[in-house]
Amino acid sequence: MKKILDVKVTFITLTLKAKWPKIKPEKLPYPFVSLSSWARYMLEKEPRYFLGGCPYLSASDVYCETLKKFWTTYRGIDPNHPIFTDFNEADMAFTIPYAIHGDEGRGRNFIPTLVVAYQMVIPGRGMEHTSTAGYPV
Repeated sequence: MKKILDVKVTFITLTLKAKWPKIKPEKLPYPFVSLSSWARYMLEKEPRYFLGGCPYLSASDVYCETLKKFWTTYRGIDPNHPIFTDFNEADMAFTIPYAIHGDEGRGRNFIPTLVVAYQMVIPGRGMEHTSTAGYPV
C-alpha cells in the first residue's frame, strides 16, 4: 500500500561523489523536506503533534496556555535561553519548542553524511508526557 503526503519536496544541487567505478564528484539534485514545509503540513493536517495534544489549530486558547506553561517552567531550567531576551511574554504563547539533533556518519561509499532531525519537545499526548529520554518538565 502506497502512502503519499502532500509535503513539498525541494531539490538542492550538491556535489556528490560516486565511488564506483572511479571516485568522481558530480553535481546532482538532492531532495529534502524543509522544516517549514513539514511544519506547515502538520499544522494543517495533524496539529496535535505540534500543539502539545490540541487537535485544532483554531483552538488557540487551549494550546497557547500549554505553550505559556511550558516556557514559564522552562525559564526555571534554562533562564539564559535566547527566547527570554528575544521574545516578549505574549510571543511565547505562540512559540512551539522543538529539539534538533544532528548525527554524522559514513554513508554509502564511506562518504561522510550528516542527518539533521527535529522533534517536538511537547509531544502529541500532552505536557504530562515526554518525547525525550528523562522526565517531563
